Amino acid sequence: GHLTVRQGEQVPGVIKQDPLPAFIDTLLARLGQERDFATLPPVAVGVGGGIRGTGFTHGIIDDPYPREEEARSAAYRGKVSDWYWKDFRTRRDPRTGRILLIMTRAHEDDLVAQLLNEQETHRRADQWTLVNFREIREDEPNPMDPRAPGEVLWPEFSSLEASLADQELNPGLFSAQYQQRPAPLEGFECK
Repeated sequence: GHLTVRQGEQVPGVIKQDPLPAFIDTLLARLGQERDFATLPPVAVGVGGGIRGTGFTHGIIDDPYPREEEARSAAYRGKVSDWYWKDFRTRRDPRTGRILLIMTRAHEDDLVAQLLNEQETHRRADQWTLVNFREIREDEPNPMDPRAPGEVLWPEFSSLEASLADQELNPGLFSAQYQQRPAPLEGFECK
């Protein structure tokens, strides 16, 4: 609605402010992006929001599944997918358009999974750069994450002990929302 549009209008000012946090500068550099929105302003809109008649070079999708139950709904995932392919993606500038998808993973067939699968199975598909910061750094290659394995993402907010307690209390939720690795509900053993 109006709030999304107003926030979208503020994005260029926020991104152009100096000094930017070092990790944003590093991320933009690694993705080959500049902090210049001269061609078309960035567009931020919610799923189902009005975007027709609007073009963009930088489109932002933030949390297309507002609640976990929507991500678990095949019908809602279909709505998100249809909106992305029929409304949102068709509005990007085909020469220079970039899309930023920010979301918490809640289902193994969410929009992130669909786009990455499309990239793997179709040679002309959009190419995505996955930027994934897990709550607890694992022993996996991630050149964008400077933490050592076992370190938490935001130690001023949550300790490793608190994160491990959350993981033990609800492993399915923790795996999806904190580690960005969704799995079917029946895939976790209850104790």
